[in-house]
Amino acid sequence: TLMGSFGHAALICSVLFIYLGFLRPRIFRDNLQLAGLAFGLVCMAALAWGSQALSMELPLEYLILLPALSMVVAILLDSRTAFYTTVTASLLVAGVRQGDYPTGLALMLGGMLAAYTVRDLESRRQLFRSLFFTALGMGTAALVFGIAQEMSMEGILLRCGFIGINAVLSPMLTFGILLLLERTFNLVTEMRLLEYTSLEHPLLQELQQKAPGTYQHSLNVARLAEHAARAIGARALLVRVGAYFHDIGKLTKPEYFAENQIGLDNKHDRLPPKKSAAIIREHVTEGIELARAYKLPQQIVDFIPQHHGTMLIRAFWQKALEQVKTRQEAPLAEEDFRYPGPKPQTKEAAILMLADAAEALTHALPTNEPEQLAAALDEVIQERILDGQFQECPLSFRELFQVRDALLEGMIGVQHRRVAYGSMPTTEKVL
Repeated sequence: TLMGSFGHAALICSVLFIYLGFLRPRIFRDNLQLAGLAFGLVCMAALAWGSQALSMELPLEYLILLPALSMVVAILLDSRTAFYTTVTASLLVAGVRQGDYPTGLALMLGGMLAAYTVRDLESRRQLFRSLFFTALGMGTAALVFGIAQEMSMEGILLRCGFIGINAVLSPMLTFGILLLLERTFNLVTEMRLLEYTSLEHPLLQELQQKAPGTYQHSLNVARLAEHAARAIGARALLVRVGAYFHDIGKLTKPEYFAENQIGLDNKHDRLPPKKSAAIIREHVTEGIELARAYKLPQQIVDFIPQHHGTMLIRAFWQKALEQVKTRQEAPLAEEDFRYPGPKPQTKEAAILMLADAAEALTHALPTNEPEQLAAALDEVIQERILDGQFQECPLSFRELFQVRDALLEGMIGVQHRRVAYGSMPTTEKVL
């Protein structure tokens, strides 16, 4: 009956949704991602129904492009979610086809291997590596079941031919879906991020020329942040790219930032603290404008305001308080000395906030002793916790400690002692 069929499908789909509810609540609460997964399952069920409804003496069931769904989920979400999606979709196909276990298992093996091949995707060309593994997984299952069912060699070869078509079409479809999603929703996949890892980007080239200190700072922050992101399983590539572009707003007035003042006077010495704080704050808004002018994806743009959150620009705030006290001036508004925000909204933004401060510490501290570095970094983290900077991001305390350890490891690597070599002894000239 119709009710029974829907109940059967609902039971199978519950496998995926129970997994999402308990182990991937972020995806479960995201209506767009949840709708995308549901749409994928509906498409697989429709293809399964169509392969059975068409009265043809051909193994059309092996043209169900389930490996494409597995690859899209692995690239956009994660490999474990892709695994559960593949299992659920395979069971759904088998159920729609009246318990077609051989087809379900063949698609399951092909989908799992396809998802595995794109787990650490670094270029669009790698998509086509899945062609071989999809054919291998599905072909092995078709061969085993063909022999078990005493199928003729012609029948087995026909199935393998359709599997080959599926293996070719699935990467092509995956490529097309990703391209469509990237362009339509400005989605940032790992493949798209790779386009922004090149230091030849016009903004980064301009930064290197006009603000060399900021450019080098950004590279150092990227290294620290990427290492910390890997420590907690966050998106390391995203945080690295975010670090490259997080301070591009300093391009407009590079001489007002300490890292670019080598051999120059500090212009803030001649400015009121409130004016200095306004100039420092402006690099956030100007950075956002520059990023949008160069059409950077929104996920990269978000790092520009969030890496400072709503932190107090403490140096100029303290200077202003001293002036108020000595000159008996009117009280100051603290908001004028805070960054505009918002606070970090993601783990990656929180990591960048800490990496930015950690990199600054490596230049500010007069010592390179690990104990002093650790104490200074702990003070930075505590200051941000007490200021509520991590209240709006999903970074747990356990992950925060892991990030702290990874950053400290990177700081010690930068600040390690070097051997002081003595001068070469002089020798008499031999004639």
